Parts: sequence; structure tokens; C-alpha cells
Amino acid sequence: MRITSDIEKPVLECLKRLQKKEKSRWAKIASLLLAEALSRESSRKPSEARLRWISAPMGAKVDLADKAALYREMETPWCPMRTSPQSCGCMG
Repeated sequence: MRITSDIEKPVLECLKRLQKKEKSRWAKIASLLLAEALSRESSRKPSEARLRWISAPMGAKVDLADKAALYREMETPWCPMRTSPQSCGCMG
């Protein structure tokens, strides 16, 4: 079957190298390579491609009912070393 397709330049160059090495038409080589890739893809188990979502409870770092504490926390610069409001000295 004949089709028209756009092939990226590096892929076409690789096909042409294989053509010289195999002494076969590059369209036949491309067809065989594509068939192999499609076969591998169809034989892959669906579970291999599934996304596994990992979650854990984070817990509140501040009482959301305490407006003053909430605003104080929002105005404090974030620091990865800080585990409590006064534990990090890197922000001054």
C-alpha cells in the first residue's frame, strides 16, 4: 500500500543508512520497524501505563480558625528548613 507521510530528517537519514546496509528499500525497512514497534506497544500490559497516585494526609500547620495565626503564616517567607514558626534562622 502506498501512502504519503512526513518523516523527520534524522529518521529519514537513519532509514537511508539502513537501506544501504540491508540492501533493501527504505520503505520496506520503515514498514518492518513500524510493525515491530506497534507489536511491542500492543503486547504491553495496560497496567504498565497506568498512573499510580500516591497521597498522604498533610495535617494543618496552622489553626485556620485563628485569623491572626493564619495571616502571620501567610506573610512569613517560605523556607524548606522551617518545621515550626521559629525553627529556621535563615530568613532573619
